[in-house]
This record gives sequence, C-alpha cells and structure tokens, in this order.
Amino acid sequence: MDDKTQNAMQELTEEVKETLQFFIDEDMKNHGEVKEGTLETLAAQGYGYSDGKLEMLPETAEQPPTAPKIKYYPINEEMARISKQANSFYDYKAGSATAEYQQSVDKAYEIAEQQKQRVEPQYHEKIDRLVDTYARKLAQNRNNYYSIEARVPSILISGAGNFPTAKKHKQNAARDRNMGEWRDIQGYLHKIQSTGTGGISADDPNAIERLQAKLEGLKEFQELMKSVNAYYRKHKTLDGCPNLKAEVIESLKESMARSWRSDPKPFEAYSLTNNNADIRRVAERIEELKRKNETTYADWDFDGGRVEVNKQENRLQIFFDEKPDEDTRKVLKSKAFKWSPKAGAWQRQLTSNAFWAVEDMKFIHPLTGETPRELQRKAQAETPPPVHQTEQPAQKEKSSITERIEKSRTAEKTAPENPAPVKANKKDEPDL
Repeated sequence: MDDKTQNAMQELTEEVKETLQFFIDEDMKNHGEVKEGTLETLAAQGYGYSDGKLEMLPETAEQPPTAPKIKYYPINEEMARISKQANSFYDYKAGSATAEYQQSVDKAYEIAEQQKQRVEPQYHEKIDRLVDTYARKLAQNRNNYYSIEARVPSILISGAGNFPTAKKHKQNAARDRNMGEWRDIQGYLHKIQSTGTGGISADDPNAIERLQAKLEGLKEFQELMKSVNAYYRKHKTLDGCPNLKAEVIESLKESMARSWRSDPKPFEAYSLTNNNADIRRVAERIEELKRKNETTYADWDFDGGRVEVNKQENRLQIFFDEKPDEDTRKVLKSKAFKWSPKAGAWQRQLTSNAFWAVEDMKFIHPLTGETPRELQRKAQAETPPPVHQTEQPAQKEKSSITERIEKSRTAEKTAPENPAPVKANKKDEPDL
C-alpha cells in the first residue's frame, strides 16, 4: 500500500470516528446516556464505547462451523497386513485398512448431517444411532473380512503343491457370507436417508398432534378443490380465480390441455374422492391412537421373568431373568419380537396383535393362571372412563397448495385412460 492510499484511509477513519462521536455527544446531551441504537451503530462500524471513550473493537476471526464428532471403531491392522501378504505380491501400506474404513464412516456421517438438515430435530437422535450402528457393524465386517482372507493364501502365493482345496472352499463360503453382511450394512445408509421422510409413526410422541395438523390440511385442500371447480364451472376459465396463485393457474391449465377427457376439470372427481378417503383414514387413525393412549394395560410376572407394557416407548417388552435358550429365541422371533440391547428386553410394537402373539406363548403366561388378554380385559374393566377435555385446534399442515396440486396431477398421469366405473357410497360422492 503506497503512502497516498494509506493517508486517504487514515482520513476516512478519522471522519468515521468524528461522526460516531457526534452521535454519542447528542445522546449524552439529550438522554444522559448512550442509547442502544447508537451502540449498535458503533458496533457495525467496528467501534465500542466504554468508560467515556470511543475505541476500535479488536478483530475476531470467524469461527469455522463445528464439525460433527465422528466415532470410529478399531480396525485390526495386523490381520489386515497378514491378509494382504497372503493374497498379494505387493507390500501392505501401514494404516491403509483403517483409512479405508474411516473414509466410509466419514461418508456416512456426511449423509447423516445432510439428512438432519432436512428433517425435524426429533429425528436427529435416531439418525445418530443409525450412523453409529453403521460404523460399529462396518468395523466388525472389515475385521472379519481380513480374518477370512488370512485363513488360506492365494494359490499364486503358495503354489499348487499340497494346496488345501477343502479349506479354500470353506474360505470362499465365508467370503460370500461376509459380502452379504456388507451389503446389509450398506442398507443403513438408506435407512439414514429415509429417516423422518415417511409417514407419521405411532412411536412419535407428537403423532396425534401431527395427524390432526395433516387432517386440517386435507380438509382445507378438499374445500379448495371444490371452490376452484365451482369457479371454473361458472366462468369457464381459471383466470382471475381468487384462491390460486398465477403459477398454479398456469400449471392447472397446462394439465387440462393435456387431458384426454372431452370436458376436463381443474380437479377431476377421483381427486376429490381420493382426498376424502385420506381424510377418513387419518381421522380413524387419530381415534385409534386416542383410544390406545386412554387404554389401561397390566404388566405381569411369569416363571422366569416379567412382561411390561411400555406406553411411552410404544412397546410390549419381555424381560427374562436369564438368557432364553435357542428354541425360546426362535419362538420370540417368529412372533416378531426383537432383542433390544438398549432396553435389555425382547420387544415389539404395542398393538392388539402383540397381545394375540403372546397368547400363544405359554411360557410367558401370567403366574395367576389367566391369559394375557384376559388380564388386559380385567385391567380395562376396572379403570374408570377418561374425562375428555376440549381440544385445541391443531396447526394446519405446512405443505403448500402447489405441492398438493402437483401430487394431484401426478395421480392423474398414472390413472388409466379408460377407467372402469367405480360404485361409491352416496356419502363418499364429492360435491363437484
């Protein structure tokens, strides 16, 4: 920087300080203190006011965004080296197995962070569990792979003399199993990418509120479709329709122009019928979840353990005093129970089918001699009916009208060209 430029910048700095000092003097004169707005102006210019003095604030380096904490699991480098020597003429590069594993885990964490940006915070914990499971299982799979590769050397390394053919066949079978496990582990990446993008699970603690919001959105969309169709019947055009934006009107007009129907409508009858069906389905599910929340369940002891109804986790859980034998585990799996290390129990989703399943499992029947379903009926009969309170209206679903119309257009594209007439109930007929 030359002297001329440096002098110009110095003069500019002095002018800024004089202007800021003027603001300070005016505040002190009129208010007896420096107002908050003036302090914000000073800070925007890189200055502060302290102890009656105007001072330039120290420059602070911009902090880079905090990277997610990645958890790696150990890779057996020694076994990786031995497997390399048994199958290749090239030397093993120290640390290459760990580096390859960590690269895959880094990619999984990157996918997880991207998914967190797309879904609600309530799904973040589940995504963290999935990516940690991926990292742990991948390490186990890679270590098993190196162990398998080290069992029998390649024939190119050892030579054909006295080659252990039988052992090589076993090694190849183990390789196939290991590769199948690896493919299953890669499926965790798809699970991460799909977390929070599906339907509303009964496991969601806010399931009823979210379903009510969805229901309100469906009802609103139903009324919108009916009003748009009514406007089109009256005016024979969508231009000027007060319920739609200009881009939505153009989209509907293009769709109607492509229609094979002789007298196309903005929203055909099947669109309203399908939406009505969705409204009934969501309403029925809300009622089902409400009944489930109000239902009283009974836990029970059996010979060798205890069964608990965990409404908070939405699970029917079986706790054994000791690890069950192989035959018992096969029965549990056949009844859709899965082992949960976190809960320390065999569990499945809390549904009416879960109690039908344990009805056939005599080894966990209550010590009282009753069946599990008899025990539940007794507990529910002894519980007084709940007192219903006035519900607050749910917040409407945030999906845009454009998204709903695009969904309706997609359904129209996939509809058959000559659809067979469907006999609908009178109450299901849409008001066109």
